[in-house]
Amino acid sequence: MPIDFQTIQIDFPQTTGDSRVSTQSFFFPTMVQNVLAVVMSGFDFRFVGEDHHLGEAQVELFSLGPQHDGTQVDVQAILLLRDLSGNIDDPFAGHVVATLIVDRV
Repeated sequence: MPIDFQTIQIDFPQTTGDSRVSTQSFFFPTMVQNVLAVVMSGFDFRFVGEDHHLGEAQVELFSLGPQHDGTQVDVQAILLLRDLSGNIDDPFAGHVVATLIVDRV
């Protein structure tokens, strides 16, 4: 059973308000036996427009496990930026680079 990995960029278009969720699919040539890990291997996120001092950045990655015929694994990313005012009312955008490590048949 070979260990395999792929890296994908998960985009977050400009938005305002609460955390945003984006899902990206990874496709493998054979069936995935186990998802070993999903890690953030890069990121670029920012406030859009005015200059803001970063108060909080929340980034979460989740594997949703093998899908359909077992060769697809969906990864869900959550992003939230908040400035020092404490309000969640400033526009932000960016991307997260996710690396998925699997054991496949």
